Amino acid sequence: MVLGWTVHRARWPVAITSLGRASAATLVWQLRGQRFVTAVVKATFGLVAEGTVTLGEPDPIVPGEVPDPSGVGLRAAGDLAPYLREADVLLTGHAEVPPTVAGEITVRLAVVQEGALRLDRWLALDGPAPGGEGQRRVRVDGMGPLSRRWPRREALLGAADPRRLEGVELEVPEGLDWAYFQAAPAEQRMEGLRGDEWVVLGGMFAQRPRLRTQLAGARAVARLFRREGRAPREGAALAMRADTLQIDADRRCCSVVWRGYTAVAGEDLAALRIVAGVELPGEPLRWVDPFAQESGRSATPSAVAPSRAVLPLPAAAAPVMEQVEDHPLEGTMVPLSARARRPATPFEAPSVLPPAPQPAGPAAPRAPRIQDHLLEGTMDPLSMRVRRPATPFEAPRELPPALPALLQAPAPADPSRPDVAAPPGPLLGLAAEPAGLGDAFLSAMAEAGALP
Repeated sequence: MVLGWTVHRARWPVAITSLGRASAATLVWQLRGQRFVTAVVKATFGLVAEGTVTLGEPDPIVPGEVPDPSGVGLRAAGDLAPYLREADVLLTGHAEVPPTVAGEITVRLAVVQEGALRLDRWLALDGPAPGGEGQRRVRVDGMGPLSRRWPRREALLGAADPRRLEGVELEVPEGLDWAYFQAAPAEQRMEGLRGDEWVVLGGMFAQRPRLRTQLAGARAVARLFRREGRAPREGAALAMRADTLQIDADRRCCSVVWRGYTAVAGEDLAALRIVAGVELPGEPLRWVDPFAQESGRSATPSAVAPSRAVLPLPAAAAPVMEQVEDHPLEGTMVPLSARARRPATPFEAPSVLPPAPQPAGPAAPRAPRIQDHLLEGTMDPLSMRVRRPATPFEAPRELPPALPALLQAPAPADPSRPDVAAPPGPLLGLAAEPAGLGDAFLSAMAEAGALP
C-alpha cells in the first residue's frame, strides 16, 4: 500500500493532498452562475516492450502551453481543463532512423481496446539525407498537441474571450463548444480510455520497428473533505475519468491524466480539501484526514475503501495535484529504471454542463509483468510467457462510465516534449522482431484489422 503523501495549498484554488506517485491540481470554473471545482490527477509510466508499463515518479502538472524549442508546434498543451468530452491521445518526440534509410519515413500510432482497433494514425515524415554514421532522428510533427490559437480550435470559441478560459479560475460562457479544450488532432481522439489499452508505436525506434506496450490498469481516486465534518473525516468520493494519454517517445514514457468535477456552489474554498492519488490493481491507497494533519493531530491513514457512491452533479468536490516546478517539463534525463524503482473528431456540443461521471469500479487484475524493461530484450523465461496473456485481445473488461452526454448542437467540422536532453544511448539486446508476444500478437492484430 502507498503511504507517501504531500500537501500543496498556495498554487491551487482548493488545497490538495497528493497520495503516492501522482501529481495533481485543482481549478475552479463558473457556468450559468454555478461554481464547480475540477480535480486533475497525473501519473507517469515507463514503456515496457511487449509488457505492462511501469509506474514511476510523476511528471508535474503543466499549467499552460509550452512551445517546442524547434519553433514548430507545442512541447505540451497544458493539463488544466475543466472537462474533456473525448479522450486525447498525444505523441511527441523523435523517430529514430537507421543510417541505411533515406528519404521519406512512416510512423504509426495505434491503440487497441478490448481487441478492437480504436485509433490508427499513420504519418509520413521527411527523412534525413543519406550518409552519415549512426542512427539519426526526425521530429514527429503532427501527432502532438494543437495550440488553442490553432485556427480550427480557435474557431470553436465563437464570441467567447479566450482569456476567461485560461489559468485556474475560468468563466465558461453559455454555448461554448467543449471541444475547444481538446488538444489532440481530430484523428487522435477516442470515446474514452479504460486504462488497459495496448499502444503500438511503429517506426519510432530503430532497433524495435514496432513497439507494443500495455497500460497498467491504473485509476485515479479522489475525495473531497469539508472542514465542518467530524474527525476522522472520510470525505466524499469524486468520480475520476481518464481523458488524456501523453506519449513521450524521446523519454520512452507516457503519462495518463484523469479529471473529475463537482459543484461547490457558494462554499468557502478555504474550507475544502482534496485528497487524491493513483491506484494500481492490488495496490489500494490509504486515506488521510487532511484537516487532522493541519491541526497537528495524527493523520493516521485509513484503510477504508473509496466510496463508490454516485456523486450527483450539484455536489462539492475539489482537485488534486502536486507541486509544479518552475519549468514544468524539467528533468527529462531521469532513468526510467530508477523511476520504476521509485515509485477524432467532431467539434460539436455547446457548453451545457456535462453530468458528472460515475466513480470507476475496481480495476481488474493486471497480467504478470514481462521483465524486459523499456526497450530491452524480451528473453523472459518461457514459463512467464505462458502465464501472461498471449495477446491484448483477451476477456473484455467493462469500460469505465461512458462519456457524459452534452448538449448537442451543430459546430464547425473538425478542421512536446522535444529532445531537450541528449538522445538516449543505444539499447542492447533488441531484435528487429522481438520475442515474446510477437507472432501471436501480430495474428490477433491482423484479425482485429490493426495491420495493413
